[in-house]
Amino acid sequence: SDINACAIPMDVTHPEQRDLQLQIPPRYQTDVPLSPVPRTVRTDEESTDWLLSLDHAIGLALANTEAIRVSTGPVVTGTGRTIYDIAIANTRVDVERGRFDPVFSLDNTFTQFETATAGLIVPNPQQLGTDGFQTEGYRLDLELRKQNALGGVLSFEFQENLQRTDPRASRLNPIDRQLAQLSYVQPLLQGFGTKANLAPIYIARLDVDRSYFQLRSGIQDLVYSVIEQYWFVVAARIDVWAREQQVEQGRFAYERAKSRMDRGLADAGEVTQTRLAYLNFQALLVSSRSQLLERENALRNLLFLSPASSNEILPVSIPHVEPVVFQWNELTGMADAYRPDLQDIRVVIEQDQQRLILANNQNQARLDAVAQYRWNGLRGTLYPVFGPPENYSVGGGQYTDWTLGLNYEVPLGKREYRAQLRNQEINLARDLANLKQAQHNSIQQVAAAYRDVNRAYTEYESYRQARIAAAENLKQQRSEFNQDRTIFLNVLAAITDWGNTVSAEVGALMRYNVALANLERQTGTILATHGIHFMEEKYLSEGPWGKHHDPKCYPRALRPGQNMIRYDSLDEPLENRYFDESVSNWTPALLPDSLVQNDLVAPLGIPSFDALFTPEPNHFLEDFDLHSQTP
Repeated sequence: SDINACAIPMDVTHPEQRDLQLQIPPRYQTDVPLSPVPRTVRTDEESTDWLLSLDHAIGLALANTEAIRVSTGPVVTGTGRTIYDIAIANTRVDVERGRFDPVFSLDNTFTQFETATAGLIVPNPQQLGTDGFQTEGYRLDLELRKQNALGGVLSFEFQENLQRTDPRASRLNPIDRQLAQLSYVQPLLQGFGTKANLAPIYIARLDVDRSYFQLRSGIQDLVYSVIEQYWFVVAARIDVWAREQQVEQGRFAYERAKSRMDRGLADAGEVTQTRLAYLNFQALLVSSRSQLLERENALRNLLFLSPASSNEILPVSIPHVEPVVFQWNELTGMADAYRPDLQDIRVVIEQDQQRLILANNQNQARLDAVAQYRWNGLRGTLYPVFGPPENYSVGGGQYTDWTLGLNYEVPLGKREYRAQLRNQEINLARDLANLKQAQHNSIQQVAAAYRDVNRAYTEYESYRQARIAAAENLKQQRSEFNQDRTIFLNVLAAITDWGNTVSAEVGALMRYNVALANLERQTGTILATHGIHFMEEKYLSEGPWGKHHDPKCYPRALRPGQNMIRYDSLDEPLENRYFDESVSNWTPALLPDSLVQNDLVAPLGIPSFDALFTPEPNHFLEDFDLHSQTP
């Protein structure tokens, strides 16, 4: 009610703000639809497969990027940067150039003054009367001025001053005075020179460069985040695949133990132990699926897609599995030349140098050379002593004025300007120190990325050998258990070790590919290696001559273009493939003919345990091929 009362135009004063008047901002219309219920680990709805390559994922993220997003683990956040920032900074250049545009001003003023006076009435000198004195006037002020790059100001002025009095106070009534003036003021110390006068324009241009490097840095982080989350989705899916195999192994062992107990070949202890292992594997599968949903949701967030979708992301791009050898000096050289954060600081130093030019200029005394020439004209109606009134006019060339001079001004001590000069000198020293620190830090980050690449690949090789040994151990423990030469606890440990080594191997391989992308990011080359360039987007807007007269195109945004195809892809999900021990590459999984026939193969290339199950323990995995690397 107080806000409504304040809005009444008749209120002379507004009431005091005696309480908190909070308002809910309007909900601005956006094109982001409301999301349906997202999928969870308890969702039973069927989903359609979406075969997504890494190149396509990067392209989607770039195409859907207005506000830049990055990920930290499974959490995606906005950086606050947009593709419009550089166009906003670009407008500042024209703002600074506007100081050199011609300025035209025109003032028209009409006035009337009436002054009451008192005097004696002539027929009766003792009686006072009132009278009035009226003055009407018109004033025209016209000026056109222009500043040049040297700091000088050239101006042309025209003035007209017309006055009419009643009763007439002079013989020339009305009287019209006119003057035309041409002047030029040129600073000789403070404000002189193209460097000082063009420095604000250069600073504004450098702000555009800074905005570009900041945008480039944000797009680099976005591309890296997409690559990181994509490979993490791959690792999570294969981890789910491994846990599903553990569940199948545990289920088969549990059902086998119950069958053995029904036949009197096992006791209740074996049944309870296998049941506990089966349930633990199921719990691990739920946790693994939950992690997959988190990674998939992070990837959807980076692609600017809804968290709820009937499409299940199936990565198909092949990760890099070969070791890469880098030249250290080339890495550090590329980082120094291409990292956008270093370029940003270098631009800041250039701005500091321009501001130092301004501060040095302001620290000088003010000495201006002034030149002025004026033409004075006069016209009106002349009332002579004898005869009728007549028009009177004097040309401007008959009466002229001129002025030449020097104006000097300096504050005693110049405390303010010297403090500003010291401030800019210290700012320059600070930013040079920041550049030195940034260069040192960039080398450290490149070194850390370089170590991560080598560490991840070494881990991958180690886990790969451990996974092969775990598969052999599982086969051996199964055989020993089926012949009653060992307890099920050893089989359980073998199943667990196999699943853990599969997850560890794939996780290390994905970390290796993420580390490769991070090394490209730290050297500032990740956009170049993916063929990503920027495209200037324009739009029609009001120009210097108005909105409806010859509209111009101006920059609106700087969008990242489409990336090139870089990664090899399959036509099926990666979990349908396995590691070929001979070539260390992703190749189609080949199963023995004995398992392919009679439809005894499960969807993931694992033998159907129900079809292979017989009460005889020595038939378990009799025809299974270890080379396929699945238990």
